[in-house]
Amino acid sequence: MERLSLLTLPSLLNNIQKNILLLSFVVTLLIATQKQTFAHVLEKDQTIGAVLHVSPNDDPVVGEATDFFFEFKDTQGKFDPSLCICTVAISENNKEILKQDLFQSSTTPTLEEAIFSYVFPKKGLYTIKVMGESTDSSFEAFTLTYDIRVDREKTISPETTENNTVSWMKQHTVHIVGGILLGIFVIAIIIKERILNKKGGGKS
Repeated sequence: MERLSLLTLPSLLNNIQKNILLLSFVVTLLIATQKQTFAHVLEKDQTIGAVLHVSPNDDPVVGEATDFFFEFKDTQGKFDPSLCICTVAISENNKEILKQDLFQSSTTPTLEEAIFSYVFPKKGLYTIKVMGESTDSSFEAFTLTYDIRVDREKTISPETTENNTVSWMKQHTVHIVGGILLGIFVIAIIIKERILNKKGGGKS
């Protein structure tokens, strides 16, 4: 009976390893899909567009400063920030709550230096609108619109800590599963090697 087990276990472990490799492949695809889902979106108006980056972690917190970074792109290469009357506005429920010069924090505006900060007063769905027009008609006027949902609140209560833990686990479920599968794969290899060594020792 022991000999039969020794003969069948390597085959069983081989099947386990194949299944783990298949699952690992699926997990890798899920991770890639997850990254793509949360990737920054490029909003475009005719030939001019911009990718919006939000800090912290693309997840604004109520009552804390949120930094916005716009990375401009122009398929015709005509857009020049120094020749742009560019403004940015934030609105909630069609009510404008902020409007300012997009490049006011930069003395030498570039395609990567459109930066501003804002503190969201409460949870909700906000609209960020970037509008620009040329001072010398070198490029077409444009309007870019982004929707930002603010769900997080600044708090240190035990309930929030628990919620943050649950949220972290949800966001990293794929990585956790991948780590578990990798651990099982390594253990399976170790068990297989020990069985083969024992089997080889029995023959001698």
